[in-house]
Amino acid sequence: MGIDFHFDPVGVLLRVCPALQSAQVPYEVVGQWAVAAHVGPDILLDLALTRAVDLRVGIAYRDKISGLLGDCGFLSCDGKKFESSSFPGHPIRTIYADDGDEIQPEWKPLGEAIVPVTPLRDLVWMKLESNCTIDRVHLDGLDAAGLITPAMADALPAELRARLDHIRATE
Repeated sequence: MGIDFHFDPVGVLLRVCPALQSAQVPYEVVGQWAVAAHVGPDILLDLALTRAVDLRVGIAYRDKISGLLGDCGFLSCDGKKFESSSFPGHPIRTIYADDGDEIQPEWKPLGEAIVPVTPLRDLVWMKLESNCTIDRVHLDGLDAAGLITPAMADALPAELRARLDHIRATE
């Protein structure tokens, strides 16, 4: 049984992931679609989702990404955002990892695809550090799914723990 997203981020990932894997580019899905993969289809419909697919890629592969995504039909708008006429309105946004950051994704189902997503702990930290409205909504979804455990919350730095406590009290 597939998930009806009313748009096709999974189609984007099914086109792009094999190209990145065959080129041995380290990457992971981050942002809202990583949240969706972690929470699964039961909570998914309660999340605010857009059409954009966010990928975290090793900085050493920055020059290679444009060519690889271009071969998949996505043209660079600015070196970080890529658009495709095959998937209109489904941009790919790239976030480049710093040199010292290792990309070590977890493989999770998302619709009919199995995709590399940022580990839950890293995703929670990214969302808390960003602290945008959409990120607070996504954190609320992760929390509602029981994925932000007491141990994970206790391991947060004081500032991020205070943000999480605020989200829990207000969302």
